[in-house]
Amino acid sequence: MPEKPTIITLQDLKQLPIGTPFHTVAAVRHTERKTGKTGTPYLQVEVGDAIDHLNFTCFENQQPFAFFQQPVQRFPHIVQLEGTIDFYNKKLSPTIKSAKSLDGEDYEYYLPKVLEGPDEALEDLKQELQSWIEKIEQKELNAFTINFTRMGEESGLSRIPFVECCKAMERGTGYAGEGD
Repeated sequence: MPEKPTIITLQDLKQLPIGTPFHTVAAVRHTERKTGKTGTPYLQVEVGDAIDHLNFTCFENQQPFAFFQQPVQRFPHIVQLEGTIDFYNKKLSPTIKSAKSLDGEDYEYYLPKVLEGPDEALEDLKQELQSWIEKIEQKELNAFTINFTRMGEESGLSRIPFVECCKAMERGTGYAGEGD
């Protein structure tokens, strides 16, 4: 069985010298398709882990360009990136050579590493959210919303359990955040 590459955090990646190859894992935060001055399409992609974020560009003749346009099968979308450190106009602009979605055990292993972790135990937040959902009187509802500005005793949630919200969406329960 081939040995897995060493995965570094985005924070550590930003300290590498130009030309250094890297492997990292991150959650996709945003992708935007754009068109250059010559009419050539490209993608601006933002990924993040629990500590930092990274922006990069994918051009149409590269594997990541096609990859980041495919429908996402699981949220949050966690990807493994392989690339080389580069700069453009004195700004970090890594060249991403390959991107792949993580699933199975790899997905579960990296999920808490790429999402900001709560200060309190995840199990406590999960129980708090489940208790809150159970209080809904109309059981046929299949979605919930949380107003960020109304957190506390009144709402029944002390914090937003983002990981549990993602897992609820994965199970087919809708979620929307308000007040941000």
